[in-house]
Amino acid sequence: MSKLVRLKTKEIKHLRDEPLTFERLFSLCMSHGNLPFIRYVEDGYIKEVTYGREKERALATAQTIKKKVTLPKNSIIALAGENSRDWISAFWGILAAGYRPYLVNMHHDENTISRLLSSLNISLVIGERTFDGIPFLPYDEIVHEMYVEEETTEPWGQEVLLSSSGTSNLPKVYAFSSETLCLQIENEYYLGRPKPFFFKNKGKRPTHLAILPFYHIFGLCAVFIWYSWVGATFMIPMSLVPMNLAESIHRGECNLIFAVPNFYTSFEKAILAEVAKKDEKTQKKFEKGIKISLKLQAIFPRFGRWFAKKAFKEVRRKSLGERVTFMITGGGYIPENTLQLFNALGYRFVNGYGMTEIGIASVEVDSLKERISGSVGKPMKHYEYILEETNAQGIGKLYVKSDTMFDKQIVDGKEEIRDKSALFFTGDLAKCVKGKYYLFGRDDDVVVHPSGELISPSNVENHFTHEGIKSLAFIYHEINILFIQFEANISLKEKLSILEDLKSINVKLNPVFQIAAFKEATSIPMAMGFKISYRKLLNDYLANPTSYPLIEEEKEYVSDDLLGRIIHYFSVSTGVNESLIKPDTSYATIGSDSIAYYSMVYDMSTEFEKDNPLLEGLVFQTPEEFHKYYQSKEDK
Repeated sequence: MSKLVRLKTKEIKHLRDEPLTFERLFSLCMSHGNLPFIRYVEDGYIKEVTYGREKERALATAQTIKKKVTLPKNSIIALAGENSRDWISAFWGILAAGYRPYLVNMHHDENTISRLLSSLNISLVIGERTFDGIPFLPYDEIVHEMYVEEETTEPWGQEVLLSSSGTSNLPKVYAFSSETLCLQIENEYYLGRPKPFFFKNKGKRPTHLAILPFYHIFGLCAVFIWYSWVGATFMIPMSLVPMNLAESIHRGECNLIFAVPNFYTSFEKAILAEVAKKDEKTQKKFEKGIKISLKLQAIFPRFGRWFAKKAFKEVRRKSLGERVTFMITGGGYIPENTLQLFNALGYRFVNGYGMTEIGIASVEVDSLKERISGSVGKPMKHYEYILEETNAQGIGKLYVKSDTMFDKQIVDGKEEIRDKSALFFTGDLAKCVKGKYYLFGRDDDVVVHPSGELISPSNVENHFTHEGIKSLAFIYHEINILFIQFEANISLKEKLSILEDLKSINVKLNPVFQIAAFKEATSIPMAMGFKISYRKLLNDYLANPTSYPLIEEEKEYVSDDLLGRIIHYFSVSTGVNESLIKPDTSYATIGSDSIAYYSMVYDMSTEFEKDNPLLEGLVFQTPEEFHKYYQSKEDK
């Protein structure tokens, strides 16, 4: 057992000897003196701040807040910002000043944020920006370096508030007490104690890429609280652009990465794109190496990982680096092939499960077979999973019971205290195999096919991942529909080529999964920036079906002078370049108003010396419709 684990074992044994307040949590998380706490890039150089300096800065910030804020103690103050040193100082500062921080989810749209702030009666925002004219204190007015030691008996804030991801309607706000968040430390300890890779970094303290937002439950608990408790260093990424993330990992000497599935799938795409550029022999060698690596790791784990690091040294160096030893994904569906790829490259890559309401509840940390199968592991120390209403395949609704879940929820300003003896329905469907749990999607997203089979959208989408596609969303509405958001600057010719590939995959699938319509989406609605909001997509589609066209070949038209003149009139009337107007382009999609339309039709009929279709009660929308009409008059 390492010195670090022995030290934490002693702390855990005495954790409940004192009240589990936020002051106690601050003491546990920020008591690492001269150990490096934060790394970040400034003016091209890596800067580093110790735990001791940040502890003083947070307490100094609390003193400033006490002087500047006149709200009643225990009022809610919104903290709005992305991960930064200032965010951390303000977070602890708000609590130490006796207030409750509401961690604004910066991935919500502005309207949603404003509605949530209004429902909480927020009268002060601290951070990067404010909303709807609510009084605002920017970081530079409250964050201070110089702490003046003082004796105080004033209580700290009693809760931290977070909002849910909002994949359906208005997100709810959940309050977590100090005791609830302190007990998250026990969850980490009992999960990580027998697994040294949780804390190991080649003899150094662990170094974490702080990519997960601290206002998200995964980032707050599994990254910020868990790893500040063990004295880890946090590397604040320069930006979320993949190239800058890779540089942050390398320059920050990160060995731990906890992120949402999109982070890993973007790196996976980049790796496979590089392999695709190689000759056929190299590609086959790569594929064979992946299979050999997984087989070796399954039989001889340590030797297998050594082989992977040697065999894929160059691939590792160009992607996530050679220092990374442990990675967790959570917060959404992760394809099995992504789990397999990164484990095959020698990274210990695992799947976890949690949600805003329940915190981080389980992580798969055991054998390779279970890691690459998509298991989310067994429930942690303070959790119990219960499956109800299971079907013939053993898939049921997942309920959770725990003392480390939210303490109360706030909906439209009304507080509801959670009954801690009651089961909580997560909204997820799951299956238990030999004590390990596997997720099958959200209950309200899972499709009940006419055949009676349950279809998880993510299981269908996983079959159709393709270079050039940014996002996919499967919805069943009378037929199976796959919405495709292409990467920017993909031409129609490339889209049609991708579509042919998807169709060749489609015909080989179980008929229940086969897509009846491939539709293009300019964007696919996301909650939290990474969870598909299927309900919103379906509502948008039903309200505006023409905004999601079928992906199909452009029709070939026989062009003549008459059609060219009609297109010219469309261009003059609408101001749209002639090259962008096709024979089937609808005036309603590019036109300005009815007067301009009537004027255009009058001018065309005058020039062509033909009847005016409007006088016959005919309202045509496309150049080809006008062309057909005028030609019919000519034939007569």
